[in-house]
Amino acid sequence: MRSGLTWSQLIEDGRFDVTTPESNRVVRLEGLEAPWSLESVLYRRRNVINIPFELQSGGEPERVRLVLTDQGSRLTWMVHDQNDHPTTDRAVIALPVNATFRHSGSRHVRLSYPDLSGRYDVSDLPAGVHLVAALSGIQEGDLHDAPMFQETAAAGAEGAIETGMVSRFDVQITR
Repeated sequence: MRSGLTWSQLIEDGRFDVTTPESNRVVRLEGLEAPWSLESVLYRRRNVINIPFELQSGGEPERVRLVLTDQGSRLTWMVHDQNDHPTTDRAVIALPVNATFRHSGSRHVRLSYPDLSGRYDVSDLPAGVHLVAALSGIQEGDLHDAPMFQETAAAGAEGAIETGMVSRFDVQITR
């Protein structure tokens, strides 16, 4: 589990302990095996999976409940060039149509690279309508960059992703 810049390991009974300075945090799980994904983060009776929330230090320990699902969504298929040939030299970026969720660390923004046959696979993406584009020169670190979001949105085509489903979406390179 990662909370801001704080890391924690799960204890055998499923609990975790995070010692962190007071500040706003977003909780993410890393290293879950397919088909598992994080469904909700419950804190003080509300789901804060997409909302930074403040952890208080001192006093009683705060309780945060993480809910997992095996109904994760995937976006997959092929990247094609203008001549309809599979291509491997572009990164596939999926980001939400809703710009509110386009920010650093968002679980709604994902990057994938096609394999040697041009096939890409984006997993652990929340259901909804996403813009999908294949761009050159994009790295994992660029997923925090507002101009990258703008470039992806301008080049992207809309694709709907349903909960627990594998959605197939061909990505056509237009430039």
